[in-house]
Amino acid sequence: MRRRSTRAALTGAFLVLAAIAVAWAEGLHSSASEKIARAAQEVTYVNLEKARDLFAEVRSATKPGQPEWEQAIFGEATCIWHLLPIERSNAEQAAKLFAQLIEQAPQSRFTPRAMLNLGRILELPEDRDDPIDLPGARAWYQKVLDGWPNDPIAGEAMLRIAGTYIQTYDDAQLRKGVALLRNWVEEHPRDPLASIMWQYLAETYFFPLNDYQRSLEAYEKVDELGWADQGLQGKFYWRIAQMSERFLKNRDAAIKFYNKIIDETPNSGKLYEAQLALKRLGAPVHQPAMLQRLPDGNDPTPPAGTDAR
Repeated sequence: MRRRSTRAALTGAFLVLAAIAVAWAEGLHSSASEKIARAAQEVTYVNLEKARDLFAEVRSATKPGQPEWEQAIFGEATCIWHLLPIERSNAEQAAKLFAQLIEQAPQSRFTPRAMLNLGRILELPEDRDDPIDLPGARAWYQKVLDGWPNDPIAGEAMLRIAGTYIQTYDDAQLRKGVALLRNWVEEHPRDPLASIMWQYLAETYFFPLNDYQRSLEAYEKVDELGWADQGLQGKFYWRIAQMSERFLKNRDAAIKFYNKIIDETPNSGKLYEAQLALKRLGAPVHQPAMLQRLPDGNDPTPPAGTDAR
């Protein structure tokens, strides 16, 4: 929750920005709206420098209170923040623009996202000497939660708030973050980020809390809702199966998730080991559907060895 891997926020933030900008341009024909549409197109090409310049031109030519100004300043700030290579000066410049948007257009549809971004800037170091300000980040997330409690962005704000506690690895703060997030997701089971929330809880229960039963229960919630990285959950199925077998002595759960590796993620690299584990547990062993019939017409046989790893 602490670091953004290769700027993980890039795709989501810019797709939203592009969709809004293009939709706006379809209804207007002014020079400003045309430039916003062009900037959004440059974003889809990840040409952030060009997009930044176009957004800046619109910001300079419009005034606070105009929708084009709100779009432009948010777009400019977002582009600057995500420029590569990562530099602290870019984050600082973006933060000033986000703060200006919040101050001069507090009711803008971009304001809650600008607040979240200010929190992320405080939470995520741009370089090894950039100080992390978790209380400051938490304060911005809380403003979003308080100001837009019924908006989908409130769930993301709670996820971020919980993360500022959990990542400290201080036992009291960690448990506070877990409690906040669990209460939220149980009260908002249809939150768009519910699966991600349950997965964060499952991983935190697994380590550092070592609460394997709750970890299993949370992972089962994720599996029920659907994985954020659907198709790539094999490594988690392996963890769940191993945890169930070795720590919880829960044979049924172990068999369930070993079978999921075979049936749902046979390319995970754990297919053969899952089959050996099933054999070790005395459960039926089978091949994934894609291997049930080989090109020569022969049926493959499951592993016969007993040296399960």
